[in-house]
Amino acid sequence: FDVNFPSGITQMNLYDNFIGSIISSYNIDSEDYKSVDGVLYKGDLSVAYRLPTHYKSDAVIVPDHVTVLDDYFAYTNLTIKSITIPESVVRIGDYALTSDPNDSLKDIYLNVSDTTEISPSAMLTFAASDYDATYLKNVYVKTNFMAQKLASLYALSIDEFNIVKVGESP
Repeated sequence: FDVNFPSGITQMNLYDNFIGSIISSYNIDSEDYKSVDGVLYKGDLSVAYRLPTHYKSDAVIVPDHVTVLDDYFAYTNLTIKSITIPESVVRIGDYALTSDPNDSLKDIYLNVSDTTEISPSAMLTFAASDYDATYLKNVYVKTNFMAQKLASLYALSIDEFNIVKVGESP
């Protein structure tokens, strides 16, 4: 279903509301919040707050105007298979790209700079039956430094990350 907010909203609890709901689109246009193509953003479009759990496409390309993927951005999304994150993003928050391994998100294309802040919990996957946390394996980065940074952050070997140059297919 679509979530339609009144234009007068100035504050929301974005960390408890809507998680686990069946949402196809957020709709709002206020000074503090905007939606573009169903995605919820900060009013100036610099922060991507929430991707609907049943987004209309299986591939998401985060726009270049976004600098932050907020905590829980694509948490438990059920429809996207891949997400591309641009160099403009300087912070990826807690659980921003977390999913159930049986659900959809399989490939993350990080076109970010080596200085981008990535939360240690940003790319977890949870096994629905036993809640064991593991990490996504199909993360594509543009530099060896970022691959090493992620490997260190998630205590994995560098071989568990795919490295491609920007613009190339994996």
